[in-house]
Order: sequence, then structure tokens, then C-alpha cells
Amino acid sequence: MARPVLEKRSRREAGTRGLSLSRRYQTIFRTAKFATGSLVGFLDTEIMVTAGTFFLYGKSSAPSSAFHSAPFILINIIAFVTGVTVAFFINESLLIRHDVERINSGYQAILTRLGRFQLILLTSNLTMIAVELLMIKEFSFPPILSIVVGAIVSFPLSYFFSIRYIWTITEHPRN
Repeated sequence: MARPVLEKRSRREAGTRGLSLSRRYQTIFRTAKFATGSLVGFLDTEIMVTAGTFFLYGKSSAPSSAFHSAPFILINIIAFVTGVTVAFFINESLLIRHDVERINSGYQAILTRLGRFQLILLTSNLTMIAVELLMIKEFSFPPILSIVVGAIVSFPLSYFFSIRYIWTITEHPRN
């Protein structure tokens, strides 16, 4: 009869241990959640741009003349806004799941946070593009590597400003 009590105790301790890890490394978990939402939004944008390019030009890469084409630019704008919106709602659900009482969840408040997130990600993407162009022009980096470096440089900016101005979450009190 003592054995089932020990199993229950170890499960309880394991749950407590997991909870203390999430409290101890709250910033790391929050960063991982934000990265997950951002990655899904980025992939959504890339899928939309690739599908739109294929629809317009019949292949997955656009010709050089496409960069001056209104339909191609429109596809990129729609894909960007959609991808950022998807990332926002994923981040909104992941980051404030346990903090609903501290974050206003009214319609107006959500739209305000979405607008701020769109502006922050626009600034972040402009930073990423500037880094990409700098890496390509000054250091002759291949474009795919330049995109990765640009994303690495711009991610901390978008994370910091998003957490600071959109999801201002105070630390959980320690018991």
C-alpha cells in the first residue's frame, strides 16, 4: 500500500519541479513562445508570397521585372500583413494565457495591440532588409545567409519592443 503513495508523491513533485522551472526561466520560455508565433507568421508570409508568385508567373521565383509590378507588390503587402496578424494572434494566445486578468482583452484593446504589433514588425522587417542588403553589398554574402543574419539581428528588437509595449507582463509572484 505504500507504493501508490510514493508514486503519487513523485508525480506531485515532478509537477512542482516543472512549475518552478517555468518560473525560474520565465524569460526563456516567453522568448521561445514569441519565437514560435513569429516563426509561424513568417512561414505563413513565405507560403503566401510563393503561392502568389507561382500564380502570377507560373514558377516559384519572380523575374526581375516583378519587383516593379503592382500585383507582385500587392501580394507581398497582403502576405506581410496577414503573416504578422497570424503571428500576433498566436503570440497573444501563448503569451497572455495565464495573465488574462492583467491584460485587457476587450475588442478595442486587442485592435490597439495588433496595430502596435504591425508597426513594430514593420520596423523589424525594415531592419532585417537593411542588414540583408548590407551583408550582400559589403560582404558579398549569399542572399539566403543574409536573410538569416538579418532575422537574427532584428528578432531581439521585435521581441523587446513587443514585450515592452504590447504585452507588458509583470513577473509572477513567487510563493
